[in-house]
Amino acid sequence: MRFFLRQNDKVHVHSSLSEIEDSTKSNAFASIISWILKEPANFICKRKMFSKTLKKTLALFAFKNLRLLRRKDSYNNNKTNFLKIKIMAKLNPYLNFDGTAEKAFTFYKSVFGGEFVGEIHKMGNAPGTENLSDEEKNRVMHIALPIGGDLLMASDIVPSFGQKLTVGNNNYVSIFPDSREDADRIFKGLSEGGNIEMPLEDQFWGDYFGSFQDQFGVHWMINYNEEYTK
Repeated sequence: MRFFLRQNDKVHVHSSLSEIEDSTKSNAFASIISWILKEPANFICKRKMFSKTLKKTLALFAFKNLRLLRRKDSYNNNKTNFLKIKIMAKLNPYLNFDGTAEKAFTFYKSVFGGEFVGEIHKMGNAPGTENLSDEEKNRVMHIALPIGGDLLMASDIVPSFGQKLTVGNNNYVSIFPDSREDADRIFKGLSEGGNIEMPLEDQFWGDYFGSFQDQFGVHWMINYNEEYTK
């Protein structure tokens, strides 16, 4: 996450909110930045993820106090101090299972750590599922596990709805660990009971890479390169 602060017609790049706070103590940003720093529960500041509370607060602050203009030429000509936060769209993998979603995600949780986002929603809690068998009612309608700043999500298929799971190799979940040691840990943990396609090792293109199919039929790629973490 990078924060762009424009002061006195110069753009300064900051890597943290505390840096911005230090540079804005004498201007209008101090109040909003102080509020953010004092209320960490109101936002998630990792890999471009922000809560609705923070987005709305910053948008309202900008609208009322900074009068930011949409056009690029107005942006370049604006002499007013302002804060611009770059928020990108996110891609999150969504997996399908045939009755093993909860078991699979419990396994993934043991490897990655963390807690599930919200409850594990079951098919039997949805309207129109009264005639499902007990087994299908207990299938997962939605489950989500945060990994870094991303979400890995999944659900089970419902055979009585005509759904069929076809396990193939047309999709991989690619993980970019922060260190070589973490790459080893994740590869070893996730590949347990699965089939290794490429052992995790230094490759000719310069990356520390390996791939496998886990015990639930999901294909993974583990890819580490020190340059990617800088």
